[in-house]
Amino acid sequence: MTSSKKSIINSKKSIKRPLSDNDKQTRCENRQMKHNKIAFEKQKSSNKHDPKPKGVHEDN
Repeated sequence: MTSSKKSIINSKKSIKRPLSDNDKQTRCENRQMKHNKIAFEKQKSSNKHDPKPKGVHEDN
């Protein structure tokens, strides 16, 4: 019983340590996603001004 408890505590400790790295990664990914979203919105708005967006005449 005590040995299993100890192993659980040890596993929790080992999980806790790389968490900061994961947080950095997710924060970086979120920033990247935000940047991609902004770039996508810019692209969409620029397509509105374009009288013939790419791909439209090819589909017809």
